[in-house]
Amino acid sequence: AIAINQHYIPQCHLKRFLKKKEKELFVYDLLANQIKIEKPSKIASENHFYTSITNQELDDNFDQELRKAENKAAPVIKEISSIENIQRNKTVFNLTNDQKYIISEFIAFMRIRTPVFIENTKNQSSIFFMRKG
Repeated sequence: AIAINQHYIPQCHLKRFLKKKEKELFVYDLLANQIKIEKPSKIASENHFYTSITNQELDDNFDQELRKAENKAAPVIKEISSIENIQRNKTVFNLTNDQKYIISEFIAFMRIRTPVFIENTKNQSSIFFMRKG
């Protein structure tokens, strides 16, 4: 099934800002200049943000790849950001090569998945093709 509500900031990341037993976060809406209270499922997402049409059918392969990277990175991020490590001011971690790769992939996906990055890429592509045409 195609995911409809697709996040550009992963829910697993947003949930790390929740206190125990809390289900909502404070969110500042820059355009409306107001603070709202929202569930992570409603924050930093758009309907069919990554969905494309391939052979006249909806395709969410990019969103699926993002979710795979998030699921692999979640335990590594959880370990790095554990309350015990924060309380000890631990800043050096002995990550395996696999964990380093997982975090690197996650960071790369975080960079390219935002509305600003995607819009800038479209604009740059348009400029490039206008120059060629």
